[in-house]
Amino acid sequence: MMRLQFHCLANCLTSIVLRVLEIKKIPPERQLEIIAEYNRMICEQPLDCHICIGMSEMYLLLRRCLGIEDPLEDIKRLQNAQAMELLPLAKELIARQEDKLLGALKMSCVGNMIDFAFGNSFEVAPAMSEYMNSDFALSSYPEFLEALSCARTITLACDNAGEIIFDRLLADEIIDWRKRHGIAPAKMRVIVKGSPILNDAMRQDAEAAGLHEVAEIFDTGSEYIGIFVQKISPAALELLRSSDMIISKGLANYESICQEEEFAGRIFFLFKAKCKPASDRINVPRHSLVFATDRILRHTNAALEPLNMLK
Repeated sequence: MMRLQFHCLANCLTSIVLRVLEIKKIPPERQLEIIAEYNRMICEQPLDCHICIGMSEMYLLLRRCLGIEDPLEDIKRLQNAQAMELLPLAKELIARQEDKLLGALKMSCVGNMIDFAFGNSFEVAPAMSEYMNSDFALSSYPEFLEALSCARTITLACDNAGEIIFDRLLADEIIDWRKRHGIAPAKMRVIVKGSPILNDAMRQDAEAAGLHEVAEIFDTGSEYIGIFVQKISPAALELLRSSDMIISKGLANYESICQEEEFAGRIFFLFKAKCKPASDRINVPRHSLVFATDRILRHTNAALEPLNMLK
């Protein structure tokens, strides 16, 4: 169970609320009212609240208070535009790699640092070369190649706007790898969020990345971050169940679906360990890149004590 931690409250949840209020230029008096409602919600959260549920319900409360369906719409558009500017560099760095598919996986993972929840300042370019020349802290790449060679349906579960631009490069390299190895094309599918939640990618972001040119686009039918089988639509759940292979991007997708037994052996998690709770949980250095199966992550997963200071 990925419980809400004090670190999540202090560094993520509160920061998100304050930055959204600032971006939307909310008057100080109304800011105080919204923060008071937010604090009441936090105090009412059960001690075993899942981190993704807590963050989602906080943001949904913020949406209701502001009366704005997508408070970060402009931010997501900016993230996509800034990632597009970095595409030539990303393509060049991948082309230099001896193993271009591995390079595309790393680039897609580096893009995961574009995240409003972690106060991203869009300083992605300096990190791209550094991470492309480093190894994954956890890697299931050999298992990935084996699965890729026989999968008939491949689903890419996307995470944030901005980074989804680099996900197109990954989709292209997957297609090219199969072609180079004489393997028939797989049915490529992409799944994004069904409703605005933080800076998570939606259908328009997938289309901005050009993913509709190489894959069929679906959405979760949900307004929660991550992929909770209890929250997504029946159609989205069936999509995942029918996938021979799932590539899951980002922390929220990992934290919400990693313990679902029905996807065991078919899912590969690709994310950056951006915070201390996440890096501690899987025993890797903070800010490291991770590409691993559910089996490896469960083996490294350290049990976390429930937060007992919410009230």
